Amino acid sequence: AAYLLWRRQSAQMRIAAEQAARAELERRVVERTQDLSLARDRLQAEIADHRSTEAKLQVMQQELVQANRLATLGQVAAGVAHEINQPVATIRAYADNARVFLEREQSASAEENLGAIAALTDRIGAITEELKAFARKGRTAAEPVELRSVIEGAVVLLRSRFAGRLDALAITLPPSALKVMGNRLRLEQVLINLFQNALEALEGRDGARVEV
Repeated sequence: AAYLLWRRQSAQMRIAAEQAARAELERRVVERTQDLSLARDRLQAEIADHRSTEAKLQVMQQELVQANRLATLGQVAAGVAHEINQPVATIRAYADNARVFLEREQSASAEENLGAIAALTDRIGAITEELKAFARKGRTAAEPVELRSVIEGAVVLLRSRFAGRLDALAITLPPSALKVMGNRLRLEQVLINLFQNALEALEGRDGARVEV
């Protein structure tokens, strides 16, 4: 009887121990599940914060790029206004000349001046198109440009300012096939500035010439 009682007590103790172990395991599983759930929530919150911050940074970057573009566009617009004034002044000179030629019935010379006016209006259109392209893209792409025509265009635009004095500018034109990579209007403006500075430096110096 004592043996049976011992075995019953042992079995009860074993069952109680197993139940306690199972309860402890379940407690740990619940606790670990809660920890994992909290960690998951924190991670999701961090991911959401990161995405929100990244989106804000992208918006700020886009706004900064646009602000820089507008600031640069203002500077370019000022330069473009100067560039447009040059062909406008030259157009006025050609128009005055054409009127004189028509009064003298020199139709060939008048037509030549009118052709030059048409070319200059095309140049003004190209300037405005370049400005619009810059506003969209931020810069204009370089392309093969015939250097000879760029030089000739620059000289045409200098005629109104240096009427009668362009003989002091001796230019050896390159072959028509020679091309350079760049923007035609920008290259033309660079040459205009160089030629203009050189011709202004000759003022008051008899017999002086600029050779290019």
